[in-house]
Amino acid sequence: MNEDEWKKWSYDCKDASGLYFDGPGWIRKLTLTADGTNATSVSFYDGHDTKGKHRITLRTIANRTQDIDYSVPFHVDQGLYADIAANVECVSIQYKKDKP
Repeated sequence: MNEDEWKKWSYDCKDASGLYFDGPGWIRKLTLTADGTNATSVSFYDGHDTKGKHRITLRTIANRTQDIDYSVPFHVDQGLYADIAANVECVSIQYKKDKP
């Protein structure tokens, strides 16, 4: 991907469960960073809450980061919701929404 393509991708970080974006889009990278206390996890759903289609769960131990960098981004239809457990410093995603 050339530098011009990066301008079209957004980046967002959360530390509590919630919707990253609504509607269809593409996911390029997922990152989970644990705080210094305990192991943690995050589950991602294609939807507006945990009733959506489960896509992936990331887990990591305290003070560590787990990430997945997709060379071929995956598509979500309804949006991307993250169910974030305790002990999270940051859950970040790199995404591009579909044009309306």
